[in-house]
Amino acid sequence: LGCDSIQKWQQALPKLYQELKNDTVFTRVYKFAYTFAANASGFKTVDVEMCCDLWDLLLAGRCKFLDKWKSFLTT
Repeated sequence: LGCDSIQKWQQALPKLYQELKNDTVFTRVYKFAYTFAANASGFKTVDVEMCCDLWDLLLAGRCKFLDKWKSFLTT
């Protein structure tokens, strides 16, 4: 991305968010995030807290019932 400063990251973010609107790109990023999180934990699964954090990053604005889903999982 050529981002070597916070200012360049701030300039790049709108384009990245726009790219995530493409379903194919979104699916690839989502799968990557899950695999990355699972590998970081050393297991094939990801704990609920990590999932909720990832969902906040990836699904905010895409999933109308995200807060209800997270509440269901954590109660």
